[in-house]
Amino acid sequence: MTDSSTSQAELEAEVRRLEARIEALQEEVQHERVARKTSEALLDRAADGAFTAHVDAEGSVKEVWVDGSMPVQQDVLASVLEAKPVPAHCRHVVHTGQPVRFLVEPETNGARSSRDLPSSIDLASPPAGEAPRVDEATEAWDVTLVPVQPDEANRFERPTDVHPDEQPDERDYVRGIIRTATAQAGRRVLRESHALQHELVELLPDAILIVGSDDRVLFSNSAAVDIVGASDQDEIRDTEIWEYVHPGSQARTRKWKDRIRRGAPIDFAEHKLIRSDGTSIPVETASVPVIYQGQRAALIAVRDLAGRRRMAETIQHTLDLFDKAFHLGPSALLIARLRDGMILEVSDRMVEFAGRKARELLGETIAQMDISMSSASLEALSEELMDQGAIHDRELRVHLPGERPRVVLLSARLTEIDHAVCALVSLVDITERKKAAVAVRESRTLLDKIFRASPAPIAICRLEDWQYMDVNDAMCSLVGFPHDEIIGHRPDDLNLWVNESQEEQLANRLAAQDAVYDVEAKFRRSDGSIVTALSSFQRISVEGEECVLAVMTDITQREEKKQALIEAKERAEEIAQFRSTVLSNMTHEVRTPLTVILGFTSILSDGVSDDYQRFVDLIERSGRRLLLTLDSLLDLAQLEAGTLDPDMEIQSVADAITRMTSSHAEAVEENDLAFSVEVPDTHVFAEFDFELLGRVVNHLIDNALKFTEDGSISVEVQQRGDDVVICVRDTGAGIDEAFQARIFDAFSQESEGNTRSHQGSGLGLTVSKRIVECMGGQLTIDSEKGTGTCVSVTFPVVSVDA
Repeated sequence: MTDSSTSQAELEAEVRRLEARIEALQEEVQHERVARKTSEALLDRAADGAFTAHVDAEGSVKEVWVDGSMPVQQDVLASVLEAKPVPAHCRHVVHTGQPVRFLVEPETNGARSSRDLPSSIDLASPPAGEAPRVDEATEAWDVTLVPVQPDEANRFERPTDVHPDEQPDERDYVRGIIRTATAQAGRRVLRESHALQHELVELLPDAILIVGSDDRVLFSNSAAVDIVGASDQDEIRDTEIWEYVHPGSQARTRKWKDRIRRGAPIDFAEHKLIRSDGTSIPVETASVPVIYQGQRAALIAVRDLAGRRRMAETIQHTLDLFDKAFHLGPSALLIARLRDGMILEVSDRMVEFAGRKARELLGETIAQMDISMSSASLEALSEELMDQGAIHDRELRVHLPGERPRVVLLSARLTEIDHAVCALVSLVDITERKKAAVAVRESRTLLDKIFRASPAPIAICRLEDWQYMDVNDAMCSLVGFPHDEIIGHRPDDLNLWVNESQEEQLANRLAAQDAVYDVEAKFRRSDGSIVTALSSFQRISVEGEECVLAVMTDITQREEKKQALIEAKERAEEIAQFRSTVLSNMTHEVRTPLTVILGFTSILSDGVSDDYQRFVDLIERSGRRLLLTLDSLLDLAQLEAGTLDPDMEIQSVADAITRMTSSHAEAVEENDLAFSVEVPDTHVFAEFDFELLGRVVNHLIDNALKFTEDGSISVEVQQRGDDVVICVRDTGAGIDEAFQARIFDAFSQESEGNTRSHQGSGLGLTVSKRIVECMGGQLTIDSEKGTGTCVSVTFPVVSVDA
C-alpha cells in the first residue's frame, strides 16, 4: 500500500521512470542472450549434425532429440552413442560443466573406438604436438559434448527411439555436435575450433581470466577488462591475480588454488574483487583447471553481483510499484490465464466491482464471475484478443447478479506469466459518467430550446472579432435581419450600433472583466429605424473558444413612455409654477387693499354708534378671514415653488408655545369653552422658525375652535424620549375615518358644497403639515368622529449646554 498523500500522477510518473530503467536492464539481458545464442551459432557453425541427450547420473543416454536444423543420420548417431567412452564423457560433462571432445573411428573388427582429442582451452595457438592421425579414407567423427540447461532441452524438434528407457526423476542433459573427421578434415576442424573458442570467450557475458601456475594473468576477455576497470587486455596481462582479490577473501582463495592444482574444479562462490581504481565490488567466481599454451593453468569465470543485485532490487521495486498501481489504480483489473480463463490476480477495484472477496475470485474462471454482457460474449472477446493482441476502450453493458446494469470500458492486453499466455483485463465503470453525459446532453437540449424560444433577444458572438455564431428568433425580430444574414457577420457588417464608440468601450470592458450588465444602447434595424435595448454581456466558452453571450430587452416603448412622462412632468411643473406665480401675485394684489380695509375698520369701530357696530365687526372678521386665506395661499405657493426659507433657531418650546397661545384664550372663552396650556417645568429645546410655527399653532387652534361647540381646547407640550411633542386637543366633532386618508389634500374638506357646515378654504392642515415638514418635524392627526381630535407636532430635542 502507499501513503494516502501519494497522488495518482506521482505514481504514474514513478512507473514511467521505472519502466525506462527496466527497458535498459532488459536490453542488457537481451545482450547476454544474443551473446549466448551467437556462441551457440559459432559452436554449431562447423558442425555436420547436432543432438541433445538426456543422461542419468552414470552418464548413460536415456533419450535423444535431434536438432532439426542440423539432422544427423540414424546410423551415424547410433555409432557415436555406442562408442565405449561416451557414458564417461557424458558423466564428466554433467558433473563438471566442461565440454569434452573426442574422435569416434572404426576398429579392425568393425566395432567403434574412440580417442580423446585435446580438450584444453587454447585461445592463442593450437596445442603443441601433432594432431591425431586419421587415415584419409577412413570415415571418423569429431564429437563435442557440452552441458545443456533443462529449460533449453525441449527446443529440438523430434524425439528418437534410442534408449527408450523410463525417464528418471532428475534429468541432466548434454548436447552433442558431430563433425566428419578424416585426417584432413580433422586438422581443419581443430583449426576452426581454436578460432571459434576464441570468439566464444570474447562473446561471453562473464569475465574470463586464465591464470598460470605462477599466479600471473595469461589471458583475459573484454568482460574481464570492464570488470576490473582496466583500459585494455594488455594492462591486465602478466599482472598478479592477487591484485584483484580482496584481503578478506585471499585466505579462502589460496585454499581454492590448492584444489585447482589437484585438478578439482571450484563452483561459484561469492567474494569481493578489487578494481583498478581501488574500489571493491561483490562478485562470484568459479575456477577449473586447464592446459594453456602447454602449461597448467586455471580458468576463472567472474560475475558482477552488484549489477545483478541492482537489477534484482530495481525489478523488485518495480514489481512493488506495479503491485501498488495495480491495487490502488482507478481501474478494476484482473489477470487471467487465457487457456482456461482462471483468475490469477485481482485489484481492489475489481473486488469492489464484483462485490465479492478477493479470495473468492482467485482460482475461479472469468465465466464463474457470472458477468453477462449484452453486446459481446467472453468467447468472442477472447478470440479477438488472441487475434489482435489487445483490446482498447471497448464500451460494454454488463450485468452482475442482484445489481442494475453497468456500462464499462474494457481494455485487455496479452502478456506472459510463468510461460503461460495471460490477459491483463481493465474495467472502468463509466455508468455515472454516461448518466452525466446524458444529463449534459439533455441540459444542452433544454438550453437550446430555451435559447430558441426565449422572448428576450439572445446572441452569441466570438470575443476575438465579435462575429455572430448564433442568434435566436427574438434577436432577428429586434434587428430586422433574417438568421442567415446575421450568422457569420459582425455588428459592423450589419451597421447595428448607432453609437460605434459605445461598441468599442464595451469590447474593452469585456477584455478586462467577465461580465458587463445593464448597458443601454441604440441599434439600427435593417429598415433604418432605431430601437433601444437594455443589454447584459457575459463571457463564456463554446467548444474551447472564448465567446460573449448577449441578452437584450427591447425598451424602445418604455423609453418612449419615459420620455412622454418627462415631458408631462415638465408641463405639470410649468403649470404648477404658473399657478404659484399667479397665486403669489394675486395674493399680493388682494392683500394690499384688504390691509387698508382692515385698518379703516378699527377707525370706524370708534366712530359709529352701537347700532352699526355689529356691521363694523362683521367687516373686520370677514377681512381677517380673507387675510388668513390669502396667507395660506401664499404659503402654499411658496412651498410648491420651493421658495419658502425657514429661519431656523434653537429655542425653548415651552416659552414659544406660551407666547403663541396667549392671544387665543379670550376668543376661546367667548365661545364658552375651557382653554388650557400645559408646558413642562424644565426647558425643552428644539430647532424651528418661530413665525412659521406660530402660523401652524394658530391654524390648529382656529380649527379646534371652529369644530368644537362644547367642552374644551388644550395645548400640551411633552418630551417623549428624544422628541418634543406639541399637542392641540379638542372635544369637538372629530373627523370621519374615511376622510382622514385625504385630510391633508389641498382645498379638501369633510363637508363640501353649499351644504357644508363650517367655513374654510381647506388649506389650513395642508399648509401646516408642509411647513412642519419643511422645518424637519412631523404633523399627525388622531381623531374619532363625535369624540374629538388631537393634532400632534413633533420635533427632535436639541441639547443645549447650560
